[in-house]
Amino acid sequence: MTTDTTNSTGIAYKFFNCRAESAQAIEAVLPGARHASEASSGLEIAVIDGLDNLPQDTPAKIREVALKEAKPAGIRYAMQARLLGAANQQTAIELHTVVNMMYNEPSIYRPGDKLQGLTVWIDEATGDVLSQE
Repeated sequence: MTTDTTNSTGIAYKFFNCRAESAQAIEAVLPGARHASEASSGLEIAVIDGLDNLPQDTPAKIREVALKEAKPAGIRYAMQARLLGAANQQTAIELHTVVNMMYNEPSIYRPGDKLQGLTVWIDEATGDVLSQE
């Protein structure tokens, strides 16, 4: 069965670390990463410095992953992505791809750096939190 996503907005989150000193430094490399990943033009990405600063509309299940798993692991940054007309999983795939391209920037990642990150979304059919490293 195919889900009609015409009027929906897909939402996904990425919890990660990198060598950037601020959310603004991450935002500065996003346009190049978006272009390189061929992300949908409608993909909206917000960079969040500190997992305690997630938007108020963050689902409780996602907030729980952030605060009980990612934060204790030392994760500093988050991204929230929204994509009109997409399912949450599709939004997560696009966000994950953008972040992977972002790691080509020396201000974000250098060879030998430890990659730490988790992309999460809520499955619309089951309500479960799904993830991809």
